[in-house]
Amino acid sequence: MLRYTCHALFLGSLVLLSGCDNSSSSSTSGSPGSPGNPGNPGTPGTPDPQDVVVRLPDVAVPGEAVQASARQAVIHLVDIAGITSSTPADYATKNLYLWNNETCDALSAPVADWNDVSTTPTGSDKYGPYWVIPLTKESGCINVIVRDGTNKLIDSDLRVSFSDFTDRTVSVIAGNSAVYDSRADAFRAAFGVALADAHWVDKTTLLWPGGENKPIVRLYYSHSSKVAADSNGEFTDKYVKLTPTTVSQQVSMRFPHLASYPAFKLPDDVNVDELLQGETVAISAESDGILSSATQVQTAGVLDDTYAAAAEALSYGAQLTDSGVTFRVWAPTAQQVELVIYSADKKVIASHPMTRDSASGAWSWQGGSDLKGAFYRYAMTVYHPQSRKVEQYEVTDPYAHSLSTNSEYSQVVDLNDSALKPEGWDGLTMPHAQKTKA
Repeated sequence: MLRYTCHALFLGSLVLLSGCDNSSSSSTSGSPGSPGNPGNPGTPGTPDPQDVVVRLPDVAVPGEAVQASARQAVIHLVDIAGITSSTPADYATKNLYLWNNETCDALSAPVADWNDVSTTPTGSDKYGPYWVIPLTKESGCINVIVRDGTNKLIDSDLRVSFSDFTDRTVSVIAGNSAVYDSRADAFRAAFGVALADAHWVDKTTLLWPGGENKPIVRLYYSHSSKVAADSNGEFTDKYVKLTPTTVSQQVSMRFPHLASYPAFKLPDDVNVDELLQGETVAISAESDGILSSATQVQTAGVLDDTYAAAAEALSYGAQLTDSGVTFRVWAPTAQQVELVIYSADKKVIASHPMTRDSASGAWSWQGGSDLKGAFYRYAMTVYHPQSRKVEQYEVTDPYAHSLSTNSEYSQVVDLNDSALKPEGWDGLTMPHAQKTKA
């Protein structure tokens, strides 16, 4: 089984997996069981057969309106409102601001003045307008701002690189800075899961503008793959129903920048611990089930609310005692963690499934005193919000007292071992009091 080889930092309520530089990865398609994680116990929120099924609008996925010819680029704007409207959309005021600079200079006709709104669409269809842009060359890149009049439709300036999009035909969506390879990809993104605008701030509260005044608001989740519409355009993953509520004073104090957001309450019987081990997506819809909005959920607040009190009472890393070595790592969103023991020449000696404590989100394993000096890493199966997949990694211990050359492996060490102390260390007088924990 291939794994990323990474170094890990587990800070506050977020699991941060930093740069990987020498391995490959594989994604698991299930939620594996182990002695420390027996699969998916008591999954709540099984959809009621009487519930309305949330689905995409009944519109076919589009192909390209046009393809770029020689020395051309094509920009499609996929228009969500136009697709769902019963009347034809008017794109007369839509235009592009185009410019060359030192790094992107492939345009043959850049726009000289911000107030020049003459670069209007070359054409349009029911999915939105498009522009055919003349180029001086088919390499390099172009700079683009999509506008309505002189108002930006996308906050970010766009750079379209022809090394990334070799057919020089791309698509964009208003309000989204991503550049898509095809109209089909942009369409799915427009009516699929976009950004991470929902905030799950404690066990019972989710804050999300996208659910305001919508008759259907749900929290969908999956332990094995990303939440998305199926081939029939329906969202069939498990979910829990959310109901409107008010922002509590405690939440307002913890998250003052979110205090004005519409608030939604989760059911009292939701297994929060289980939901946090996979992808969570907030979805709102009209009463007939037509999707209104879907976004990934930020979980920092609920992670702290769920685990912090118990987690702070524990010690982490490889702890040596008279009875052996206890390994403990805080990884509340992981589905499975194994301790992998390595020899001095970095060969695998053994692998041990670790046990998860649901109160703290910590994983642990108890070994013998013979592990003193051993090298080790943690093999993790965990959902990653960037890839939206369940990934497998080997990571070093963020609480380790010692690392190997290049910090690729953690090592079990006793800092009180006389063999590790510089000469005269025990007689050293500290220049000032050390008031912070080591």
